[in-house]
Amino acid sequence: MTTPIPQPPGIPLLGNIFDVKPSNTWVSLQRLWEKYGEIFKITVLGQQIVFVGNVAICEELCDEKRFRKFVGGPIVEIRHAVHDSLFTAFENEKSWGIHHRIIGPLLTPAAVTEHFINVRDCAGELTAKWSDSGDSRISAIDELNRLDLETTTLCFFGRKLNGLAGPEQPMIKAMDGATSEAMKRPTRPKLINWLLYGSKFEKDTKAMRRYGAECLEYRKKNPTDRKDMLHAMMNARDPETGNKLNEEQIVDEIVTMPIGSSTAPCAVSSAIYYLLKNPQCIAKAREEIDSAVGDGPLTHDQVERLPYCAGIVRETFRLTAAAPGFNIEPLPGTKGPVLLAGGKYQVPEKQTMIIVLHGVNRDPAVFDEPEAFKPERMMGEAFDKLPEGAKKWFGNGKRVCIGRHHAWMWTLVTLVVLLKDVDFEMADPRYELKQDGWFNLRPVDFNVRVKPRANYPTTQNSLRKIYAKQPARERVCGREDKGAEEEGQRCLQCVAPILSILSPPTTPVPPPQQQHWWHRGSYGPNRTIAQSHNPVTHRHHRPCTPRTISESVGSCGSGFMYPDAARHRTGETPQRMPTPMSQKFDSTKLTDDKDTSDVVDTPGFSDDATTPVLSKESVDPVYQAKAHVLNNAIQDIGMGKYQWELFVLVGFGWASDNMWPIITSLILPPVANEFHQAKKPLLTLAQNIGLLFGALFWGFGCDIFGRRLAFNLTIGITAVFGLIAAGSPNFAAIGCFAALWSVGVGGNLPVDSAVFLEFLPGTHQYLLTVLSIFWALAQLLATLVAWPLLGYHTCEETDTTCTKSENFGWRYFMIAMGGFAMIMFICRFVFFTLYESPKYLMGKGRDDDAVRIVHEVARRNGKDSALTLADLEAHNLGDSHQGVDAAAALKRKLEKVDLSHVRSLFATPKLAFSTAVIMCIWAFIGLGFPLYNAFLPYIQATRGAHFGDGSTYITYRNSCIIAVLGIPGALLGGVLVETPYIGRKGALAMSTALTGVFLFASTTALTSDALLGWNCAYNLMSNVMYAVLYAYTPEVFPTKDRGTGNALTACANRVFGIMAPIIAIYADLNTSAPVYVSGALFLVAGVLVLVLPFESRGKASL
Repeated sequence: MTTPIPQPPGIPLLGNIFDVKPSNTWVSLQRLWEKYGEIFKITVLGQQIVFVGNVAICEELCDEKRFRKFVGGPIVEIRHAVHDSLFTAFENEKSWGIHHRIIGPLLTPAAVTEHFINVRDCAGELTAKWSDSGDSRISAIDELNRLDLETTTLCFFGRKLNGLAGPEQPMIKAMDGATSEAMKRPTRPKLINWLLYGSKFEKDTKAMRRYGAECLEYRKKNPTDRKDMLHAMMNARDPETGNKLNEEQIVDEIVTMPIGSSTAPCAVSSAIYYLLKNPQCIAKAREEIDSAVGDGPLTHDQVERLPYCAGIVRETFRLTAAAPGFNIEPLPGTKGPVLLAGGKYQVPEKQTMIIVLHGVNRDPAVFDEPEAFKPERMMGEAFDKLPEGAKKWFGNGKRVCIGRHHAWMWTLVTLVVLLKDVDFEMADPRYELKQDGWFNLRPVDFNVRVKPRANYPTTQNSLRKIYAKQPARERVCGREDKGAEEEGQRCLQCVAPILSILSPPTTPVPPPQQQHWWHRGSYGPNRTIAQSHNPVTHRHHRPCTPRTISESVGSCGSGFMYPDAARHRTGETPQRMPTPMSQKFDSTKLTDDKDTSDVVDTPGFSDDATTPVLSKESVDPVYQAKAHVLNNAIQDIGMGKYQWELFVLVGFGWASDNMWPIITSLILPPVANEFHQAKKPLLTLAQNIGLLFGALFWGFGCDIFGRRLAFNLTIGITAVFGLIAAGSPNFAAIGCFAALWSVGVGGNLPVDSAVFLEFLPGTHQYLLTVLSIFWALAQLLATLVAWPLLGYHTCEETDTTCTKSENFGWRYFMIAMGGFAMIMFICRFVFFTLYESPKYLMGKGRDDDAVRIVHEVARRNGKDSALTLADLEAHNLGDSHQGVDAAAALKRKLEKVDLSHVRSLFATPKLAFSTAVIMCIWAFIGLGFPLYNAFLPYIQATRGAHFGDGSTYITYRNSCIIAVLGIPGALLGGVLVETPYIGRKGALAMSTALTGVFLFASTTALTSDALLGWNCAYNLMSNVMYAVLYAYTPEVFPTKDRGTGNALTACANRVFGIMAPIIAIYADLNTSAPVYVSGALFLVAGVLVLVLPFESRGKASL
C-alpha cells in the first residue's frame, strides 16, 4: 500500500492558493518543504502539483526513460516573450532541435574558453569601479546583474553595453518584471491577468525584445569576423534540416540568454554573503589565489589550479539554489499510476512534478550539517562520491541548461577576481540571508562596503602592464588594424574603462557609447587620448561630434556625423555644431530691455507652434529659453501613441469633473425626499467645500510633489467614496461622502490640464479644448443611467411619504457611477505609465530627468529625439548649475529669493493682470453655473409640476435631452478656438455671453417644452464656454507654476461655488431670481474675457 502524499489543508475551490505567496513563490515552497519533508503536494484552482525535495526521488525523476521536462506554468507564460526558444520549446516542437544544433557548438567547454578574457576583464572593470567608489553602500545583486548582462552581451553578441555605470540597462528591469509576472500568472484567472496585468507584462516583453533587436541591428551595422553565437545564429544552417534561424527566432534566443544567465549573479552575491559569514573561507581562498595567480592577471590555465574556489561555488549552488528548481512529467504514453520511491508514493500518469532544489540540496541523508557552509565537501573525492541527484543545479538530461559551462566559468572567474581585487564587509553586520526571485533566487537587501585589497595589484593594474607590452590584438571590433599595429596603437573599445581609471586623458573622454578611442603608444600615465576610432572601418580620425544637421557627411561607428567631410579627411579638429534644439532659441536674446513680446493681442498673429504664449518679459528668461527647447523637442516628436493614450485618460478627468457635480444635482431631489431635509442645498454646499479643498491641495501640491501622484489618485479617491456613499444612512452621511469624493474631483482639472498640455505639441493644443467632449459625454452618461434608475425607483416629487425601500434608485445610481469611476482609475493606474512632466522637472532644476523623459516619450511614439542635456544647460546663465525654478528665476529678476509659485504668477504687471482677470472670470462662472445648473433637475421638477408635467420620469428624460446638446458644444469649441479672428478669447467671450443670454431667455418660458428648449441652448453654449476656458487657462501659466495657477483659478471657482447653495438656501428657487443672478454673472464674465492680455491660438505653452 502506498503512502499518501502530504498536503496542507486548503479551502474549497481555491485550494492552497494562500499557502504559496505569488510574490515569493520559491520561499513559500521552501517553508512547505521544511514542514512536510521529501514530498508534498498542493492544489491551486483545481490543479494539483507535486513537489519533491529529496535526493533519491530527484534522481529517480531524472531518469529520462520514465520522465521528461515539463513545459508549463511560468515557462509557458514567458513564451510570450521568447516563443519556442531553447528554454521554452515544447518537446514536440522541431525548433528546439534546430536551435540546439546551431547554438550548442558555441557553448561546449572548449568553446566557452574563448569567453575567458572578456569575462575576466569585465569583472576587472567592476572591481576598478568599486575601488573608486569610496565607502559607499553597494547592492551586490544589482551590481552583479549589470556585470552579467555586460558580459553576456559581449561574449555572445559582440556588443559592449558599457553598462557597469550610469543608468541601469532597461533589459535588467524588464527581465525582472517579465519573469516575476510569468511566475504569478498561473495562480490568477486569465481574465484578471488580461485586465489588470497584461499591459505591464506586454511592456516588459517589448523592452526585452527591443534589447534583442538592438543587438541584432548593431551587428548588421558593424560587421565583424567574430565567430560568436550571434554569427552562428545569423549565418549557420542546421546540419540535419538545412534550416536557418529567422530574425524573430534570433531575437528569441538573444533574449533567452540573459534570462538563463541571470542565476549566475544570484550565486556570486550569495557566495559573498556566505564568505563574509565564514571569514576563514575567505582566508583559505585567497591563500589559494595568491599562490596560483600571484600579482599578475588571472589566466585560464590558473583557474584549473583553484579547487577550493571551485568548492566555494559548488557549495553556494547547493545552499542557495540560484536556479531554484525544474519541472518534470511522466513520458507520454505512461499507463496507470506512477510509483515513486520504490512504490512508497503514487502519482497520476500525467502528474506535473517540480523538484525543489532547496530541499534536495539539504537532504540529511546525503549532507551532514546541511545548513553549514563547507566548501571542502564539494572538492575532489568528496564531491565525486556525491549521488548525481545532488548535482542537478543546471537541470537534467537533454533539456539541461545549454549555457551551464559559460555560467560555471562566469561564476568562478568573477568570484576569483572579486576575492583577488577587493575586500568586502557587510553594510549591516546583523544581516541574515533573505531571498526572493522568479526564475532564480537572489539575496534581498544585501548591501556591502568595498575597498581595494591592500598591497595587491588589481586586475586592471595587471592588465595595464600586460597590454602595454603586447601588440594590437583582436578585441570587440573583430579584426586587427594593421596601421594601428605598426604605430603601436591599440583599440580602446573594450579597455577604455581601464584607461579612464588608470590614465585619465588630458581632454575629457565622452561616454563609451558615444565615442570609441584609439590610444597612441603605450598605456603609460603620461600618454593622452589622441585619436578616435571607427569600429567598422578602423580609420583614424579626430573625435566625432554628435549628429546635428542632416547635411553633414561622413560617419563614425557610433552613428555620429562630421560637420565637414574635408576637415575630417585633413584631420582638422571639427567644431561642435549647435543641436537643433539650441539652434532654435537663444536665451541671451531674452535679456534685452526692449519689449520683444511674441504675443499679439489683436487678430492676425503668427501661427508658429513653438512661439510662446506669454510675452518674454512675463517669465524668467532662463526658464523661457529652456521651455522653448522642450517645446521644440515635443514638437519634433509630434503627436503619437503616448499623447493619444494620454488624451483618453485625461479625458476621464474631464468626465469626472462634470459627472460628479451632476450626480449630486441628480440625486438631490430623491435624497431630500427620503431624508426629509428642508435645506436641500446643504448637499451641494458639502460638495463644493470638498471641491475647494481638492483644488487647493492637488493644484498647489502638483507643483511641489509632481503631477504623477495626483494624476493617479484623484479618480481613485472619487470612486471609493462614491461607492461608499450608496450606503449612507442619513442626510449628514451623504453630505460627508459628497465632500470626500469631491476632494478627488476638485483635483482633476488643475492636474490633468497641466499633465496633458505639457506633453502636447504646439500644433495640437486645440485638443485641450476638444477634451471637453468627455465633459459632455459624462453628463450624457450620468443622465442616461439616472433616467431608468431614478425615473423608476424613486419617490415622486408630489409624494407625501418616501421610504428607503421605495427610493432605492439613487443608491443604485451611486453604485453604478462609483463603479464607472473605479474602472477609470484602474485604466489610469494599471494600464498606463505616466511620465513626469519634462517642463515640471526642468522647472525644478532636474534637466537630466527632463531630457530622459522626452526620450522616453519619443520611444513610446516609435521615434527618436535629438534633445540632449547640453541643449538645456546651454541656456544657464553663468553657473552651469543655475536653477530655473520659481525662486531662482525671480531671484535673478527681482533679487528676492523666497518667493513662492503664487508670487511668480504676479511677477510682472502684465502677468499679474492676466492672472487676476482669469481668476475673476472663473469666480463669476463658479457662482453662476452652480446657482442654476446644480439645481436644474429640482427647478425642472418644480416648474414642471407647475406646468403640469413634473413627474420624475419627465424630469430625468429632459435632463438627458439637455445633456445630448453638450456633445456638439464641445466639438464646436474645438473648431472656434482655431478659427482665425476668433481664437481662444473670441470663442470664450461669445460663448460666455450667450450662456447668460439664454439663461435670461429661460425666464420667459410658459411651458415645460419651452423651458427645455432654452435649457438645451444654454447647455450648448456653456459647453462651448467650458471647452475653451479649460484649454485657455493652463496655456497662459508657465509650466513651473501651472499647477499653482490652475489651483488659484479653481479655488476662485470653488469659493464662489460655495456661495451658490448658501444663496439658494435663503432664496426662493421657485422664482426667477437665481436665474437672473446667474445670467448676469455670465455676461460680466464674457466682458472680462475681452480685456485678457494674452491670446494663445497658434502659440506653444511655456
